[in-house]
Amino acid sequence: MKNKNRRESKTIFPKSDKYILKLMGIRYLSEIEELRLDGIDNLRNVQILKNSNKLKRLYISDCENLTNLEGLRSLTNLEMISIWNCDSLENLDEIENLVNLKELSLNSLKIKNFDWLMELSNLSSLNLKNCFYLKNIDGLKHIPKLKSLKLNNCLNLKKLNGIEKLLELNYLDLQSCTSIENIDSLSHLKNLQSLVLNESNKNIDVNLLLKLPNLKEIIINKNIFFNIDIDNIDDLELF
Repeated sequence: MKNKNRRESKTIFPKSDKYILKLMGIRYLSEIEELRLDGIDNLRNVQILKNSNKLKRLYISDCENLTNLEGLRSLTNLEMISIWNCDSLENLDEIENLVNLKELSLNSLKIKNFDWLMELSNLSSLNLKNCFYLKNIDGLKHIPKLKSLKLNNCLNLKKLNGIEKLLELNYLDLQSCTSIENIDSLSHLKNLQSLVLNESNKNIDVNLLLKLPNLKEIIINKNIFFNIDIDNIDDLELF
């Protein structure tokens, strides 16, 4: 009789090359729904997962020699992926086939654009942090169902072109994106409810946000100076 607990277990592999060999031999790898790969120094791709067809949640962190995600393309049941601190990872093309992906979290990766997002039409949450090479977010126009977008500390991001297509977006965090030149594209986000701004360009005029019918709060932290007409704000809360 099969052990049903295996299917729901969270699997963690510590820093040791020997564990990669063990991973390849695990019989129930094709049965697990959640997997964590932490600090495997010689992991260069994820071909070991190519038959994990029931996998729904995948966490990868501190795998400094991971260069691509080869092996993910066939895992179309994946709903959530989190990748943190994988310094060598630049190619995310394998993600574009994951049509059921709903949540994606990327931290400290060398991504430059969102071209690989084109087929992720069901993505509802995208969280990017410390992606210093990101300059172009035009690819966002291909994921119209996105409801939550976090772009934290993306220091070279200047324009928000593409964000105007996210008509279902209700939460937007642009914290510490210090190079953004204007936020005119946000005027199209009629369902936006919460906006986070922090340490942004002091010349940004946010008066246009007052026309957004569902905006309830703007969270503004230190070193922000905005020309905002407070008299025109009714339900809007500033923090």
